[in-house]
Amino acid sequence: MIKDELFYIKHINCLLSSNLNNLLNEYDITFQQSHVILYLIKHKDEDINQKRIEKAFGLKPSTVSGIIDRLRNKGFISKNKVENDGRNNYLFVTEKGLNLYDTLENNRKYINSEIFKDFTLEEKEKLNIYLEKMNDNLMNIGKENNIWLKHY
Repeated sequence: MIKDELFYIKHINCLLSSNLNNLLNEYDITFQQSHVILYLIKHKDEDINQKRIEKAFGLKPSTVSGIIDRLRNKGFISKNKVENDGRNNYLFVTEKGLNLYDTLENNRKYINSEIFKDFTLEEKEKLNIYLEKMNDNLMNIGKENNIWLKHY
C-alpha cells in the first residue's frame, strides 16, 4: 500500500527543522535564520539585498524582512544603504555571523549523517535522483504559475 508521499515529505521537513532549531537554540537563531547567514557568507563578495534573499529562498518580503530584522538585532548581519538608491540596502554578515560558520556547517553535517546513517551509497544516489526530479517538477509548476525560486 502506498502511503501519502506529501505527508512524509512535510513530516520529514518538520522533523528536520525541529532538530536543527534545537541544535541552534543555544546560538539564539533558527534553522531559517541560519540559512540566510550561510547564504550571505557563501555570497560575501556579491551585492546581496532583501529581494535576492526572497528569490533565493522563495519567501515573502514580510518574512524576509522579519528574518533580517531579527538577525540585525542579534548582531549577525548588517545593512548598508546603496549609493544613489536610498530605498535599497545591501546585506552583510558581521564578524559575529562569520564566527558561526563552522558551527552551522558542523550541525548541517551532523544532521545529514544521522538522516542517512542507515542508507547505502546506492540508496542515497537513487534518493538524490528522485529529489532532483521532484525539485525540477515543482520548479516547472512554479514557472507556469510565475513562482520563481532559485534552483539549489
